[in-house]
Amino acid sequence: MSTDVALKARIKEHYDKLSPYYKNLWGDHIHHGFWRNGNETKEVAQEQLMEELASVGEVFSGATVLDVGCGVGGGSIFLNKKFNATVTGVTISGQQVEMAKESASKSGATVEFIEMDAENINLPHLDGNADFVWIVEAMSHFPNKKQFLTHANRLLKKKGRIIIADWFKSEHLTKEQEEGDLKNIEEGMLLPGLNTMFDYISMLHERGFRVRYARDISSQTAKTWDLCLSLITNPSLWSLAWQQGSDFVAFLKSFKSMRNAFGSTFCYAIIVAEKVI
Repeated sequence: MSTDVALKARIKEHYDKLSPYYKNLWGDHIHHGFWRNGNETKEVAQEQLMEELASVGEVFSGATVLDVGCGVGGGSIFLNKKFNATVTGVTISGQQVEMAKESASKSGATVEFIEMDAENINLPHLDGNADFVWIVEAMSHFPNKKQFLTHANRLLKKKGRIIIADWFKSEHLTKEQEEGDLKNIEEGMLLPGLNTMFDYISMLHERGFRVRYARDISSQTAKTWDLCLSLITNPSLWSLAWQQGSDFVAFLKSFKSMRNAFGSTFCYAIIVAEKVI
């Protein structure tokens, strides 16, 4: 088994096993929050991140959207209900697909959820028909990001947009910085290797996109990891981690590295790019 295939298998197993627990901890949005004044609950902050992405990406009513790495469906449901968007959500986790379908049914949303490897997307009905590809905290997991972007370009209409929210390493790091907290983050978060924002922008240009917007929002999202550090003081969480295996233990151990690195050697950002070729 190749390294990339093995990593994907670990990611799938991780989310198949643990998504129910994550949803219990975080709710329908298993991603960062965006704090405008610092006093919001995590649920409000997570919804505000969706609103910020939709605003800077200029999502419009009735759009056709592909939500890549849709998790348990929170973003897809938000887009469908807020914008009356036609949404297809894809995730590598079959467990997440079932949870997303259940959430959509309970909320009255109409969304199609599909188990699929994002680097090998095959959705003929969307070829050249998507207004937006929406991808939140998923692309960093992909071993072959350029291959994914080739598919994204194919699926989008001319002038369609990809809206990305993700974590990045900072530019011009020393070897010591690369080997410290960042190494722990890559191992704990099941990442093939962190990229910089410039890396993503370069890949987007290579794959026929023009970047319209790029912004580091670390200061508005850092509170996510204050909350995460408080969560891992719970002994029952560590008990669950040891039961589930070494990947989950490494995942929890990486939380401290995430908070240490956030806003210095590590950042969280939004990138919006438009298909031009």
